[in-house]
Amino acid sequence: MFMKAMRSKPVRLVLYTVLGAFGLYNGASCLVTLYKAGNQPYLLSGTDRFAFMGYHMMAAMHGATCIVLAVTLILLVRWIRKTESNQA
Repeated sequence: MFMKAMRSKPVRLVLYTVLGAFGLYNGASCLVTLYKAGNQPYLLSGTDRFAFMGYHMMAAMHGATCIVLAVTLILLVRWIRKTESNQA
């Protein structure tokens, strides 16, 4: 069923758009979170230090998600092009 749906150009366009939008969102979120973490003072109390480390963990999560989405999008485009060239 997935294979039949992926042969439709409008479905592919929607899937590529969604993957690209989520990738851009997570990339921007990573940069914003790192910017917030960079403005923190170095001498922090225990609670603030935990929040400061939380910024870096959130940035890492957004960055990893962005990379996974980009790789998925690239592999999906390459797979579609390969199957289309084999059918032609």
